[in-house]
Amino acid sequence: MQVYVHKGGKPSGPYGIDQLRQFLDAGQLSPQDHACHDGANWITLAEVPGLIEEVPTGSKRKLAWIGGGALILAAALMTGAVLLSADDEPETPTKETTHSENFVLQASDVVSVYDGDTFKVDLEGIHPIFGDDVSIRVNGIDTPEITGETDEVEALGRKARDFVKEKFASANQIELRNPQRGKYFRILADVYVDGASLAEALKRVGLAKTYDGSGEKPTW
Repeated sequence: MQVYVHKGGKPSGPYGIDQLRQFLDAGQLSPQDHACHDGANWITLAEVPGLIEEVPTGSKRKLAWIGGGALILAAALMTGAVLLSADDEPETPTKETTHSENFVLQASDVVSVYDGDTFKVDLEGIHPIFGDDVSIRVNGIDTPEITGETDEVEALGRKARDFVKEKFASANQIELRNPQRGKYFRILADVYVDGASLAEALKRVGLAKTYDGSGEKPTW
């Protein structure tokens, strides 16, 4: 089992169970630090299967109090919001709420651009544990690697990276459409810059090839 750990606002790993036990014994990690072993869900180290035989009773009680308190607070806030809205607005029929599938970003939200198809962003309004330095992979394409097999490939990789940097720097709006979970904890999304597909823009100038993530990558 390979486990990723999130501590001090930064992810690290993956680590094996034996490594994590050594970190815990040395006091470098705490049972309450966040961890992920299934590629999807963040839990505490204390909840990672096979890592800790038994969580101390005090820790369990503390977690229970924290969880219970959060639920009570959320319920109170929701109740207050309902009462206030009931006083201010006439009663209307209940409607089904729909959520947008897109994230709209500004150029300042882009933290870094690694290459032509991978970059990092800060998602505003989301807790830093989940919303800072989020790795985004552009859906549907592959671009040359910065650390390619030849000097020519590396040069193309840098050109693709710089192309994306320039697009983002001059953008009024960057959209992440149809986001989904990809490999290595990245977000896979259709990226649009001021309404135009970034993937198509890269392909038009010969800096990207069509790739759906399955099978062998295109050659450069």
